[in-house]
Amino acid sequence: MDEEAVNSSETRRAVLFDVDGTLLDVLGNQRRVWTEWAQRHGLEPDAVYRTALITRPLETFTAVAPSLDPASCLAVLHELEDRDAQTDAYTAFSGATDLLTALDVSDWAVVTSNATARRRRPRSAPTRDWIWRAPTS
Repeated sequence: MDEEAVNSSETRRAVLFDVDGTLLDVLGNQRRVWTEWAQRHGLEPDAVYRTALITRPLETFTAVAPSLDPASCLAVLHELEDRDAQTDAYTAFSGATDLLTALDVSDWAVVTSNATARRRRPRSAPTRDWIWRAPTS
């Protein structure tokens, strides 16, 4: 960003949307991914999912599978999430597409901590030219 843009006195109002849990209902997707992850590791899916709902992935692995390598666990989780995102099997919250369509395309943006392969949007929503990737730490 150039200095002139930063020092501009023009005020711009915009809405930033997170995708997962704000525009898209991904609880079913999360449950499927964590269930498959748990089954691959011989763990009880419901117990893993309950933990995953309240912790970050690395904390989940430590809690439910302390003897497993966290990096390997994360690689499997990312593989499952990538595959899930490609299925297009997710649901927009009621009104999400209508909301995005009603807004001028320059008045909103999507932010996510998801990797490029896992970026999703409501199917019939206007397409943005860019998505901001939020830091994950």
